[in-house]
Amino acid sequence: MKSINFLLFFLLLLGSSSLKAVMFPGTLITLSGDSIAVKIDAGVGFFSGKSVNPTSIKKSVTMELAPGRIKKFKPTDIQGFIIHKTKEGSVAFLSKEVKNKQYFVKLIHQGSVNLYFFYTRHPYDGGLIARYFLETFDGEMVQLREFTWRKQLVELYQHVDFFNRERAEKQYRFGKLKDFFQDYERSLGKTQQNFYAWK
Repeated sequence: MKSINFLLFFLLLLGSSSLKAVMFPGTLITLSGDSIAVKIDAGVGFFSGKSVNPTSIKKSVTMELAPGRIKKFKPTDIQGFIIHKTKEGSVAFLSKEVKNKQYFVKLIHQGSVNLYFFYTRHPYDGGLIARYFLETFDGEMVQLREFTWRKQLVELYQHVDFFNRERAEKQYRFGKLKDFFQDYERSLGKTQQNFYAWK
């Protein structure tokens, strides 16, 4: 009995330490375009170290603006933010309208075509579903679908040979869209732009 009580106590102690907020150094971009150094609660999950929780951050984010001054921001409150020093390096999230709702979406490629990403949960089993969006020249966010993304790109950008070639050759998987767009930029003789250059 004592060993069970000790085990329960240990698990509670471990769980409470895992739930403690991890504050990342970051930059807040205000609606007027000013940048402010902040600390950001990125909603890390159990035992995930410096990984950003992909589901909790899209609707709101909590930031420490100054010691003891904590504030929660929705996508309508700010242009976006950058989280520094994650496992992926610096990660940028921009406030974008997706299907008539504002979300913080992760910028995974910035260039001739900007590519964004966020997760939703499956309505039946709660599993994570990756959602990719590209931003058209007129600012519309278009969701790329797993089985039709090549066709969608060709319809949006009929003049782009690289997209037409991919539709015919099918060299890239849906989960590798970032690589696809980086290779597209290289084919133009460009490299990925720095995501600190806000529009």
